[in-house]
Amino acid sequence: MTSGFDVGAALRRWRRRRCRPESATSVQEFLDAYFASPDEKCVIQVGANDGIMCDPLRPYLAPSPERGIRAVLIEPIPYYFEKLKDLYAEYPNIRTLNVACGAKAGTTPLYFIDPNIADQMNGAGPANNWAHGQGSFDQNVVKYWIGRNKFRGNDYVSNIDRFYSSIRTIEVKVIRVADVELSRYSRNLLLVIDVQGFELEVVRGIDWRSPPAYILVESDLMQAGPLDGYLASKGYRYLCGQNDKVFVAMTRR
Repeated sequence: MTSGFDVGAALRRWRRRRCRPESATSVQEFLDAYFASPDEKCVIQVGANDGIMCDPLRPYLAPSPERGIRAVLIEPIPYYFEKLKDLYAEYPNIRTLNVACGAKAGTTPLYFIDPNIADQMNGAGPANNWAHGQGSFDQNVVKYWIGRNKFRGNDYVSNIDRFYSSIRTIEVKVIRVADVELSRYSRNLLLVIDVQGFELEVVRGIDWRSPPAYILVESDLMQAGPLDGYLASKGYRYLCGQNDKVFVAMTRR
């Protein structure tokens, strides 16, 4: 046997080459297959945050500015948008937008935790900076997650009123996915959505004359049922995933 040969790594590479996105059995397998495929890669990400924290796209976008992946990354909160913009400043095929997405264009209040306070909200762990990922059109959603994290220990619980009072609001511009130029020019478009319970509103902003090939959503607050039904009515089938779910257009066989 050849010394130093990693059989496991070779097998994983073989599986990625063999697996088509439409036959993936997990979100990780789907993303590996999508970005390894010879087809044009075009991505719209709604709720990109800083481009790093819990971002499923970062391993695929990061390796090379010249890789040829076209992407539009959307983040409405200025603090995180500036980090996102700086992160991809040298990537000519990646565009960043400081807006929100919804069913119709306009403006709306957006609620989030003050980033300076969010730094203090890991409590007794895990140290995953979760509070930096809380942004919603509904203030009660942010309050829900602050309360849901009481498991982080006595110090966290003793400061919970301060955490509730750290919720900030700003007025943000809202566009539809249909307003993003990239949404109209790719048969292989991947739409990624992480918007704290408002996934269905984002999906309703798609131009169904040129729908995405794939939709990857983070399904918070039990929103998967209405979303599943709506996407089924638009010609999509559930492919894989649990908290994060992949849907594929029926035309992709």
